[in-house]
Amino acid sequence: MKIKKHFIVCIALMALAVAGAVYFFPAKREANNNQNTSSVCQIEKMTFYYLETCEWCNKVKAEGTLEKIEGLGVKINKINAAVGPVRHKFQSVPTFVINGKVYEGYKTFEEIKGLLGCPAQESGNNP
Repeated sequence: MKIKKHFIVCIALMALAVAGAVYFFPAKREANNNQNTSSVCQIEKMTFYYLETCEWCNKVKAEGTLEKIEGLGVKINKINAAVGPVRHKFQSVPTFVINGKVYEGYKTFEEIKGLLGCPAQESGNNP
């Protein structure tokens, strides 16, 4: 009888723990996603298609271009073209999809920033 009570109590506690986890964790994740949604650019999201073996794609990554763009508040959907899902038509990588327009080939941070409608950075050398 004692074992049966302990078993029922353990099952009830486990059910409460699972219910609490299901209730609290999605709300916390959603709150974190909403904290950093303000973009300084006119366009707030873009897609970046790449291949692991692509030298130009790796150059974009090595230069920190994607991190700099994300630092402006732009959400980047990074998709390995070999794995997918591929939702746009293009013939080469790297490919950037911004506001529904496909831009194939290597682009610098400044070029992408312009395509996203980000404000130009003020130069400190103005007289």
